[in-house]
Amino acid sequence: MAGEVTRQEFLRAAGRAAAVVASSGALASLGTAAAAGAVDAHDDRPSALRPRPGARHVCADTPLSIAFREAPVLGTSGLIRIVRSDGTVADTIDLAAPTQTRIVGLRPTPLKYHPVIVDGTRASIYPHQQLAYGETYSVLIDAGVFNTADGRPLPGITDPRTWRFTTKRTAPTLAHGRLTVDAGGAGDFCTVQGAIDLVPAGNTSPVHVRVRRGTYTEIVYVGKAQPLVTVTGEDRHRTVVQYANNNALNGSSRAMFGVDAADFTISNITLVNTTPEGGTQAEAFHGSGQRILLDHVDLISRQDTLMLQGAAFVNHSFIEGDVDFMWGNGGVFFERCELRARARTITTAADYHTQIRNTQTTHGNVYHRCRLTPDPAGAAIPTYRAYLARIDPNVFPFSQVVYLDCAMGSHVLPAGWLLNNATAAPNVQFWEFGSTDLSGAALDVSQREPFSRQLTADEAAQWSDPQFVLGWTPQL
Repeated sequence: MAGEVTRQEFLRAAGRAAAVVASSGALASLGTAAAAGAVDAHDDRPSALRPRPGARHVCADTPLSIAFREAPVLGTSGLIRIVRSDGTVADTIDLAAPTQTRIVGLRPTPLKYHPVIVDGTRASIYPHQQLAYGETYSVLIDAGVFNTADGRPLPGITDPRTWRFTTKRTAPTLAHGRLTVDAGGAGDFCTVQGAIDLVPAGNTSPVHVRVRRGTYTEIVYVGKAQPLVTVTGEDRHRTVVQYANNNALNGSSRAMFGVDAADFTISNITLVNTTPEGGTQAEAFHGSGQRILLDHVDLISRQDTLMLQGAAFVNHSFIEGDVDFMWGNGGVFFERCELRARARTITTAADYHTQIRNTQTTHGNVYHRCRLTPDPAGAAIPTYRAYLARIDPNVFPFSQVVYLDCAMGSHVLPAGWLLNNATAAPNVQFWEFGSTDLSGAALDVSQREPFSRQLTADEAAQWSDPQFVLGWTPQL
């Protein structure tokens, strides 16, 4: 009887009263949608399975998902297979495999990734590659791939008729230079990377990718050969791209959203690297191209949230992290941004807003009319504090960080700046002008480290010009 109870738990979790348990232990039917025939891929009626059984016009890049009544536990063995209509296997996810990899964009080497992610009561399945257009697929799942909280295996799906769907007949085109991403399946693509992958190597025309409200759990990469791309969210706070990519998982390819292309713009969106505190370096956004523009975006991570290696303009954005959460060697101008130092709980060390590694011939980071705000959680942590910047001048002797007319919370240490492994740095340019507290009152900077400098009004005016800092004029 224990096995029978498990089947019923699975079906109740799926929330489908019409589902029937086959004697083999597989799910034989998942309700009226499959029995009634084909349905639209973006049908928003409740369904345990996405894409819905019988769905047509499904994005070729669609993730798969199962909704459970109670949170499932992912097993450590068993197969998930995606099977073509002729019975051949298009993709296999083996839970016993020590690592899983997939090609992301134009990267020459595959990245490690998580093929199955359980978030609350929903399990999402991410194939190793995009599916083919104009093909019908079935999803088969071994028993024990998902388990109950007390360790009992949930039954699988062995009948190819149970979860079957058909992808769109043909791929979208770039004839008009515009693509739509919709997590619910009503756009050209279901993932941001799916849209980016349509941009050809050697692209010469502007491409505008509009991302509708939703949460997109994926690593995104725009290759060097894919310039002139703009990504715009429908709603800054309800359009979220997230992933737990980090140095432990993918080494130097650890950014959640990476851009090596020039003339890239991203706006009105939230990017989150969900790597937890202490989980190694984990950029939410990494850009190495020229003329990168981040406009009204939220960037959230812990260590190394934003890394810019080319030249970039960051406008009216929110950036949150704890260790060197803005860093790189590129010239970057920040206009009216909020910089939030996250409280750390597993160490008493201070936060560091920046670690900038520009050379003698390039500019560093300039912050103009920004607000450096404290983490509300820091009020309960006596050791919570933050530096404006740090650098080891023995390795990066020309680091430049400039704060102009910025408002700073009391969590910023009176000394302001930090040198690692040195007490003097004649070529470091840690500069400041017109700093205030968060209420707008002039800030006492008398305790700033002697290797830093307060600029004159004329100097501040020059460095307040984005064109002077970047060598180009940002177009919002």
